Order: sequence, then C-alpha cells, then structure tokens
Amino acid sequence: MHHKTTEIYTVLKGEIELTIEGTKHNLAVGDTFVIRPGKVHYVVGDESWIECRSEPGWTLEDRKMNSL
Repeated sequence: MHHKTTEIYTVLKGEIELTIEGTKHNLAVGDTFVIRPGKVHYVVGDESWIECRSEPGWTLEDRKMNSL
C-alpha cells in the first residue's frame, strides 16, 4: 500500500493476477491497471513481466508492507 503514490501496471509478457482490496483481476499482455493511493494490493504471476510506473516517484517512506 502507498500513501501518496499512484501505480500504473502494464503487462508486457505472460499473465498476472492483480489483487486490490481483496478483489482479483486477471490481466494479460497489453492490459493496464491503475492503483490509487491507499489501496492494499499485490501481484502474482509465473514468468510474467510487468511495467510499473509510479506517480509521483516511488519512495521507501511511502510504502506500507503487510504480511500475506
């Protein structure tokens, strides 16, 4: 989870399962998804590649890690 950062994920290779606030989204090559600040999220993918852009840029202070 990020307090200030919006993340934009684009799948470059393979497929991923993106979970946001407990809701699962299956994404494939070319799919893009926006994750707003304050949303708990994680990605699962086997041999997949994603591009993740952060706006504003990612900082260690902006993240909060939760155990799964």
